[in-house]
Amino acid sequence: MKKCFSLFFAFILSLGCSTLKADEGMWILSFLKKQRIQEMKKLGFKLNAEDIYDINQACLKDGIVTFSRDRSMFDNFCTGSIISKKGLVLTSYEPGYLTALSDVDSTHNYIKDGFWAKNKYNEIRDSRLYASVLISVEDVTSKIKSSVHYISEKHRDADIRKRIRKVSEAAAMSSFNAATVVPIFNSSQYLLVVYKIYRDVRLVGLPPEDMANYGLNNCNDESLNYGADFSLFRIYTDRKGRGVSYTRNNIPLKSKNCIPISTKGVKTGDFSMTIGFPSETQRYLTSYGVNFLNKTTYDTNYSLSSKKFSILEKYINESKKVHEKYIDRYKSYEYLIKYGFPNLKELDIIKKKKAQEKEYTKWANANVFIKSRYGYVLKVINNYYKKKIDISTAFTYNYLLLGAIEPLSMASRFIGAVDCLEGGKHETSSDIIKTMMQGYGKEYYNHFDLKVEKKILAALLEEYDKKVDDKYKSKLFIKLLKKYNRNYKKFARKAARKSIFMDEKKFNKFLDNPCSKKEFEKDLIFQLAKYIYFSTLALNQTDEKAENKLAESKRLYSEGLLKMYGRDALYPDGTSSFCLSYGTVSGYSPKKGVHYKYYSTLEDMMNVSKLKFVDSNSYVKKMFDVYNKNKAGRYGENGELHTYFLTNTDIAGGNLGASVLNANGKLVGISASLNRQGSQRGLMFDINKQRSVSIDIRYILWLIDVYFGADNLVQEMEVL
Repeated sequence: MKKCFSLFFAFILSLGCSTLKADEGMWILSFLKKQRIQEMKKLGFKLNAEDIYDINQACLKDGIVTFSRDRSMFDNFCTGSIISKKGLVLTSYEPGYLTALSDVDSTHNYIKDGFWAKNKYNEIRDSRLYASVLISVEDVTSKIKSSVHYISEKHRDADIRKRIRKVSEAAAMSSFNAATVVPIFNSSQYLLVVYKIYRDVRLVGLPPEDMANYGLNNCNDESLNYGADFSLFRIYTDRKGRGVSYTRNNIPLKSKNCIPISTKGVKTGDFSMTIGFPSETQRYLTSYGVNFLNKTTYDTNYSLSSKKFSILEKYINESKKVHEKYIDRYKSYEYLIKYGFPNLKELDIIKKKKAQEKEYTKWANANVFIKSRYGYVLKVINNYYKKKIDISTAFTYNYLLLGAIEPLSMASRFIGAVDCLEGGKHETSSDIIKTMMQGYGKEYYNHFDLKVEKKILAALLEEYDKKVDDKYKSKLFIKLLKKYNRNYKKFARKAARKSIFMDEKKFNKFLDNPCSKKEFEKDLIFQLAKYIYFSTLALNQTDEKAENKLAESKRLYSEGLLKMYGRDALYPDGTSSFCLSYGTVSGYSPKKGVHYKYYSTLEDMMNVSKLKFVDSNSYVKKMFDVYNKNKAGRYGENGELHTYFLTNTDIAGGNLGASVLNANGKLVGISASLNRQGSQRGLMFDINKQRSVSIDIRYILWLIDVYFGADNLVQEMEVL
């Protein structure tokens, strides 16, 4: 019987593995030797698994850092590479931007003008920024799940949390380390991840904002960006190498390993790997889950965002005043519309999920023992989402509406404070209201135009009313709209005349002399905000029994997939912990007759600038002038300066700034973004259509050395 059972599993494994691609996935470093190293070598990788991850000797993992803020040591938002023996770290623009933004003591505008420290005394400290380096990753599933399957689902999570806390606390060992247990495969498996924490991290270099963001919304929709998307930091420790907070006596980090830089460039077909901390993904979500996510989140968000964007697009260039007030929001919505919503049909995500589920069902029903544990889970998952989809869609519409209509967002701030107006005798209350709202009001009306906001209010109210069933709306909301015969433009006109949230003079008059609670609650915008706010709360109810059953079914589905395909054939979802993805340098063809090459150049960037006005005083224009004078020099290839390149490596959001390495483990770039089709990365990976966009290390070096004149930093690095 055992032999037949094993042969059955072997047969199923041979079927299942055929659907997986060798270079798909974000793989755990400590499992590479067993799972992936041979596949990597077939693509051209020249090193061994121990060169990437080894707890007993220096290796690549020791040269990779992740950044977090405000003591949220496991909330990683960017990755970096240690590139000198003096603790110099190269990462994306975002950490540098946040540090410059928080430098309240500075009289300089470092975001606008950039920043380059002449020496360590000029570097900018950031007490909110932490850097972490991986020490180890260990599978602790047996410690966490031992005997857990005998406990009811209701008590399972509490028991597992206790075990996780116990294992994590025992592993940290020191206040300079941090440990966390990461659940993977829907809590079917658990990893203990231990980091060394560094608390003294200082900004060394930051490009000006216009250079960093250049081309963000104006580059090719499908392919490459052009911005100087990087920043430099330095990590400091005490003389014992410990990650203490800032003191004047701290010294630059003496890392176990720093990553050497290659200026040889890349070409089509070259092996490439990215090591970083990918944000959360949902690769093992069922077709029912994907459909639910699409209907309740993507469709609702697109519905309101596209309406608002069409109005902003109409009015953005109507006058200089409107342009100045709305340009940032216009660009944000433009980017959101282009890249923020997965096109599930384009990659056939649901179709591919259904094919996998058909295969899974065949496997689960082929044996009575397997069927008893795994045969029912897809039905449970499907029933849960069917039951929840309408109410969840309504909840999302309510929630998004309060943010998308800015007068409603502003009015909702008063909901918790309105009781201060009780009774009309309110000297103290008046002070509370003033203190709380004056700052909000000034910022709000600085970016407010009545004509634009009236249009947005009417259009989004109509969209909401049309898409959400009345049974999910507040009765008072329906009564209010019926009063205006559901004429949204009429309501918007009346609100514009009467509401303090549509008229700055009325708003300031109210702050100077607040009315009573009874009078205030007659404000149309406040009424609307209040009704939607409380509808949102009412819709946000959970069925504990159903949620527990869903969690159990998702876990069993993942567990079944692991058994069906084989544990070593599957990679986990991104969980903001240390992972490696690999592939090759590659252009691509998103549709028939269209092909994008694998790289862009500074000349391409200059050609784009001819299509878009570039201010003669901008830093981008000055960069062009410096390039025309000095050219690419030693950082060039065939007389051109390559700026970005494409790879088919599988990455997710937290990888931004991550090390992009060649076959010899040398740094050739850092991860910058994804192509448009990459917005589906959270749900699936398609090697034919999705690309990772990396900024070429030679472009970064040219900017540091030639444009910014910080050749002292280049001299620190091991440049090959």
